[in-house]
Amino acid sequence: AMCLFLSGFPFGFERLPNMAKHAIGAPPAESWVDTPAKAAKVRVEYALYLCGYAVITAASLMRPSVGLKVWYYWLLPHILGAGHLRYYQTAEHRGCVMGKFTDTSAWLVSRTTLSW
Repeated sequence: AMCLFLSGFPFGFERLPNMAKHAIGAPPAESWVDTPAKAAKVRVEYALYLCGYAVITAASLMRPSVGLKVWYYWLLPHILGAGHLRYYQTAEHRGCVMGKFTDTSAWLVSRTTLSW
């Protein structure tokens, strides 16, 4: 399970269904979407993202030259970098007290080698 987590593989696949749920107005419970106004903004944002992804997918399928650029400049770097990012974030956040997702204090949500 830890190897799968560190590979970064599941993260992209879990985001698309959640984006679709938000876009159609049936979102999963999220601690950072705590008001109807935020929920409306998130719904619009996710709908726009899904439309953008659909346009990119259609363009990639219709024009192989676009598909190659999407592959080489977006998907492949994401696939290769996701695993490294998981290792980095695991080290950075190990031992941190879990707070709200909206907490932006660098002193609370990150660690340095000096804090060990």
